[in-house]
Amino acid sequence: NGSAPTNSKGYTVVNLSDYSLNRVSVDMENVPDDLELQTTSFNVVPTEKAVVYREFGAEHVLRYILRVKERDGRILNGGSAQTEQGLDAGFIAGNGVLLMNMLSAPSRVSVERGDGSVCHFSVKGIVPNTGKVQEVYCE
Repeated sequence: NGSAPTNSKGYTVVNLSDYSLNRVSVDMENVPDDLELQTTSFNVVPTEKAVVYREFGAEHVLRYILRVKERDGRILNGGSAQTEQGLDAGFIAGNGVLLMNMLSAPSRVSVERGDGSVCHFSVKGIVPNTGKVQEVYCE
């Protein structure tokens, strides 16, 4: 909406037209990579001199971009990943890349390969939100 940037708490002020439909939205280009929003826009029809308050519902996420390899260095070709708590952590693509978006850092991830066998890798020492591919070995 062309408003000023938010403050450190995520608040901003937006001018709205009274008695008209206004769309209040977030420009996702300016949202940090480690923040996920539940919604990115609201439609509001304020009365004259109204103050309208809306929460977009944000959560900080830990994003991991991993290339998963077998113990011998071969790229793992597909598989589904789960955290030690049994949470779905994503699917490994044919090029061995696993994208994980987590609310808390897992310590260990299990991968079920296409043939039903399972391997594991530790997430300790892997830095989230780097935007870079990091290699892990599934044993």
